[in-house]
Amino acid sequence: RARKARTAALEAAGLPAAARALLEVDRALLAGDDGQDRRRRDRIERATTPRQLGRALADFEAGVRVDRLSPAFLATRAAWRGELLGEPPRRRAAPPRVTYATVLKRALELRRALAAPVDR
Repeated sequence: RARKARTAALEAAGLPAAARALLEVDRALLAGDDGQDRRRRDRIERATTPRQLGRALADFEAGVRVDRLSPAFLATRAAWRGELLGEPPRRRAAPPRVTYATVLKRALELRRALAAPVDR
């Protein structure tokens, strides 16, 4: 009974949508299994807090090659990561609260920022 209540609360808070968005980013970027693929998905699927899911997204983004990201995203990357990780935008400011809505928004922004690799 407690498990059902917790699952319902996580669904209402937006965990499934945020996790699906993050997995979509993962699939969009990776054509095959690079050895880290399963571990990333497991970490996303096990996340039970917005902070855990945000950290998973930030870690994933850190591994994306710069040439795969749009210039507009790169220009705002520090703020993107800061909000996702709950870091204050400036000294002595209160840290922003990380929510599933924040993670979902940031995952969708990253998905839009991904560019196909340039063949050389």
